[in-house]
Amino acid sequence: MNKKIGFSNIGGVYIEENIQTKTHIHQAITVIISFKDNFDCFIEQKQISSSGIVIQPNTIRQFNSPENNSIAFIHIEPFSEQGLKLIDRDIPFTELSKSQTENIIMFIKKWALHKGNQEKLTEELINSTIKEIKPTTNNLTIDKRIKKVIDIIQKTENTSLKSISKTVNLSTFRLSHLFKQETGITLKKFVLHTKLVKSIKAIYQNQNLTQSAYSGNFADQAHFTRTYKNSFGVLPSKL
Repeated sequence: MNKKIGFSNIGGVYIEENIQTKTHIHQAITVIISFKDNFDCFIEQKQISSSGIVIQPNTIRQFNSPENNSIAFIHIEPFSEQGLKLIDRDIPFTELSKSQTENIIMFIKKWALHKGNQEKLTEELINSTIKEIKPTTNNLTIDKRIKKVIDIIQKTENTSLKSISKTVNLSTFRLSHLFKQETGITLKKFVLHTKLVKSIKAIYQNQNLTQSAYSGNFADQAHFTRTYKNSFGVLPSKL
């Protein structure tokens, strides 16, 4: 399958061949699907050979795909309503069954062929994938104040801890503690994740790396490139 990228408010999809990454870590839930042969990955220093896997946020991983084999990465925002259905703080990854993998491949092929509103189609693909992985409706819940903080960071330019703390009537110390308690990651890491997502979307919209860095409120292109490589194990020029 040819290279393809898609975005929605709840996550994104990236399809590519021959991917080799350095060790990296990021905050999205990642579903990795191989269209043919098994891929190899190291997750928290454990070697896995699989055709379909779900990796939890904040999990160290390294990835190697076979030659001439298309791989789909479905990245899901962890604290979206949909993402909360897949969060598991006790298990860093889950391998998918053969039937689950085959069904998700079918969803991806349908998504890749359809024309129209790409954001809507990408959201439909992510929703179908989540239902295939976890058909139950039970999901993690988080404190409504932390949910409000997440919305502020994602939908505005406000990333000031002091300002956000006032908005939700918490001290900066209490907000930092509660955010980590409720989400499993620090507020600083989530802010960086959100900036990264905004910059990646800008690349998808045909902005160059410098413009994309500023779209995500990075200080410069070098900071964005370094953050991207630490998060995905490759350079953003691969997009």
